[in-house]
Amino acid sequence: MNEPIYLSQPFRLAAGSDQGQDSNTTATMHGVDYSGDAVDLGWETIVIDLETLNAAVPMPLLFAHDHGADIGVVSAIDNDGKTLTLTATLFDDVDERAADIVAKARRGMPYQLSVGVFDGSVHQIGDGATATVNGRKFNGPISIVRGGTLREVPVVTLGADPNADF
Repeated sequence: MNEPIYLSQPFRLAAGSDQGQDSNTTATMHGVDYSGDAVDLGWETIVIDLETLNAAVPMPLLFAHDHGADIGVVSAIDNDGKTLTLTATLFDDVDERAADIVAKARRGMPYQLSVGVFDGSVHQIGDGATATVNGRKFNGPISIVRGGTLREVPVVTLGADPNADF
């Protein structure tokens, strides 16, 4: 796999992080980072095999996949082999972009989380064949990403994974 895979989901700010608009506290967020389902990228349909996904925290929380725009830190990842969820802190007390995201999210802006999966291998499942990944059965043609490494979690305006649920 030469290029990273990017998929996205909505997130929500933790109820306890909404301590008032003038507060200088950091905001905690929770969300589904990847639903485990197939995602149509337009040119191919892919699924990331969560059982073989590598991830370690702390991990950078980025703005729109910009590696120069760190806006927080991912402190916890829960990978149950079917869905990938996380907890992160936005540095809204020291970063203008993070403060803007927090303010707009509190007003209802439906931001999403994305994944940046690097390395790994892509396995092609042909037309008419099936594969079981993340506890689900998928019909080909589909590409399965196995053994990838989650290295970044960006906040984006519009993501690729349509199975938003939080």
